[in-house]
Parts: sequence; C-alpha cells; structure tokens
Amino acid sequence: MNKKHISIMLIGTTFLLAGCSSSDTANHSFQGEDLEYDYFYANSQQSPTEENTPPKGGMVGGNAFKSTNNKCMDNYNFLHEENAVQYPKYADDYNKITEGFKFLNSNQNIMDKDAKKIYTMELKMKLETLCSKIQYSSFILVNDKRKNLSGI
Repeated sequence: MNKKHISIMLIGTTFLLAGCSSSDTANHSFQGEDLEYDYFYANSQQSPTEENTPPKGGMVGGNAFKSTNNKCMDNYNFLHEENAVQYPKYADDYNKITEGFKFLNSNQNIMDKDAKKIYTMELKMKLETLCSKIQYSSFILVNDKRKNLSGI
C-alpha cells in the first residue's frame, strides 16, 4: 500500500472510533478535584417522558401525584402513599444516607482527598442499592394490584 491509502485508512479509522465514543451528559464520575454527586441520581430522569405522563382529559378518577422527574423519588413516594410494608425500612435507610451526605458536606474541606472520594463512592453505592430496592418493591406492588384485577 502506498502512503495515500494508509492515510485514508487512518482518517477513516479515526472517524469510526470518534463516532463510537460519545460524551455522556449524565456521567456522574468524579471530575478533577471536585466530587460531584447528586442525591438520587440512580434511576433518574431528566425530563418527563410520554409513558409516564398522566392521561389527558380526566379519563381516570382519583388522586394523582405530581412527578418529581426522578424515578427513584417517585417510586419512594409511591410506596409511601400506598402504605407499603417496606416503606419504613427504606425511609430509615434513606435518612442514614442523607446523614452521610450531610457529614460529607460539612467536613469535605478538612477531609483527605482519598477519604472523601472513598466515602462519596460508598454513599453513592448505598444510594444506588436503595433505589434498586425501591424500584423492585414498586414493581411488585403494582404487579400485585394487577393480579387483583384478573378476576374481573
């Protein structure tokens, strides 16, 4: 192959690889010295989607609750409103995680960089786990209600 073919192949490969990598706007990794974290970034939505908007025109009666545009918080609130048996445990766990974030926020200026990073990762992992449990419990609750309708 001549130099022209090699340069064309390199340019094509570069464009191909550049197309495969994309910038993720919802990336919650550590950025530089700053530790960026967000309560309930697990299962989060940035904006409402068509499948979770309420029906138009009042087709269904009853109480409707406004979405927070955060699936984890919406599921958490749903379990609370439905008096789910798991809710008190989840509320206790959420309070512990919140206390952890308060501790981090009030002490982050005096904490060692590595300790702050490890502690933040631990809090995020606990929060992700809690949100997964909440999401599963919400699914089970809806599934049980669906089963109750099967006899109609």
